[in-house]
Amino acid sequence: MQREIFKVVNIKTGDQFLLPPESIDFSKINRLLKTQDLIPDEKIVQFVKNLNISAEIKAMLVELKNIVVYIGPRILKLGKRILEIILYLLNKYPNTSQNLIIALVIGLSLNLIPIIGSFLSSFLTPILVALGVSLGFLKDLQQMELKNEVENLIKEQLVFLNPKGGI
Repeated sequence: MQREIFKVVNIKTGDQFLLPPESIDFSKINRLLKTQDLIPDEKIVQFVKNLNISAEIKAMLVELKNIVVYIGPRILKLGKRILEIILYLLNKYPNTSQNLIIALVIGLSLNLIPIIGSFLSSFLTPILVALGVSLGFLKDLQQMELKNEVENLIKEQLVFLNPKGGI
């Protein structure tokens, strides 16, 4: 009898999905298990509560945080990890995130046009997403470069004003 060690459980229904050991890449799983709890639960819930979206979507996002995967005796908080990655990307690359969302909304809106909407949407959405992400990322890079230049200028001025290194 083969022992299943990878188990995914739906918290609401109790449904379980089991995988055999040979189908698992343990190096990736170990990396995920080591990076648990980068952001506290309270901060994630607070972020979701502050979003300007409907209460139903907020409830779904908070519920997403509770999705877990059992790997042998260890628990991987997969839903929380997904939200942590989203938070990181939103904070690190705000222009890229904003442009991606705008491109996706425009692409989905194209789908509402009768008769040719689905064709336009399937053709233009990938182009809009690629263009939006590229332009947003370039803007984020420019802002990071400007921030680094300002920080270096301030450091140089502080050293010039006080050559001993203190403020």
